[in-house]
Amino acid sequence: MDYALHLLRVFTSWAGVPQRLDKKTSRPTLRDLIRQKHDIMSDTVTQFALGQGVSSIAYRVYYKGKLSCMKVGKTLSEHANLMSEGKKLWKLRGAGGAPRVLAVATDSPILITTLTPGVTFRHWLLHSQAISPIQLIDVFLQIALSLCQIHRRGFIHNDVKSDNIILDFSQGRVTAKLIDFGLCSKAGDTVTIPAASPERHRQHRWCAPEMYFGRTTSSASDVYSLGYLIASRCDQLEFVRLGAWASDLVELAYQMMRLDPARRPSLTQVITVLYKMKHNCC
Repeated sequence: MDYALHLLRVFTSWAGVPQRLDKKTSRPTLRDLIRQKHDIMSDTVTQFALGQGVSSIAYRVYYKGKLSCMKVGKTLSEHANLMSEGKKLWKLRGAGGAPRVLAVATDSPILITTLTPGVTFRHWLLHSQAISPIQLIDVFLQIALSLCQIHRRGFIHNDVKSDNIILDFSQGRVTAKLIDFGLCSKAGDTVTIPAASPERHRQHRWCAPEMYFGRTTSSASDVYSLGYLIASRCDQLEFVRLGAWASDLVELAYQMMRLDPARRPSLTQVITVLYKMKHNCC
């Protein structure tokens, strides 16, 4: 417990997140950030596409002279979803390293946020030839700490997966941050995967089972997704490279993936175990 609380305080300081989450700071109101498409595009210079999902495409852009990310819905029906995502990001205020909203279009599915530089966790695993145990554990630990900050704001990410984790190596160490808050919800809300079915579940294995049965999501839902991430990444790497702690890590992952949310370990417990593993790897 002490380990987890200590790390959480260190992380909030390092990530630039105020220790007191209810402290009011001077910042633009959400109304100030909502603009018409024409006004947004007049301040935007598009560079190239970063990637795309089922419903939107992300672009690397310069917005008002600053490097940013522009998310554009593939259909007009995505306008409400991007507007909702923008509101959630504004309320998160960068908690857990979340992108900050810069602009939302009133008349088009466009959302502009700060850019999270780096490569995806998935890309790193596929192309890196030398991944040390301590690096891998450190990434999992950072994501767990990020989720703690997000949960303290009263939100659940609901979509923790390797493509939604960005790793930055520019500071001489691996820095992990979460992106894509499209499925983010308030704690206690019901989030249901569209067209829920056994086939759909196989395609979205990282999502907690309660998301397929119309039940409320909670911090335990993100614990499940992080557990799936840990288990799947360990399975894909050779155990020889992972070291003696691999079996303990996989055991923790499967505890996090229990079907009953109440039987999953809390994020505080997960952080404590990961911290001890990282310490033992040093």
